[in-house]
Amino acid sequence: MERLIGLGFPVAVILAGLVAVSLILARLYRRATKEIALVKTGLGGRKVVMDGGIVVLPLFHEIARVNMNTLHLPVSRTGARP
Repeated sequence: MERLIGLGFPVAVILAGLVAVSLILARLYRRATKEIALVKTGLGGRKVVMDGGIVVLPLFHEIARVNMNTLHLPVSRTGARP
């Protein structure tokens, strides 16, 4: 019985560590949508994420959000044709 209790403590510490790492990664994960693409710059170069997600470390990476929606640009023609 003592051996089982002695084994339980390291297992509990490992599980608590895994939960803590999972929570930290979930907090740092950024997801791109259909309308917004992400551009990550910084450590490791530049990466564009259009469909999916990426882990962003605040001190090492910077995120730029890019709108992927189409824009309507009106064109008015005036004057004579060449």
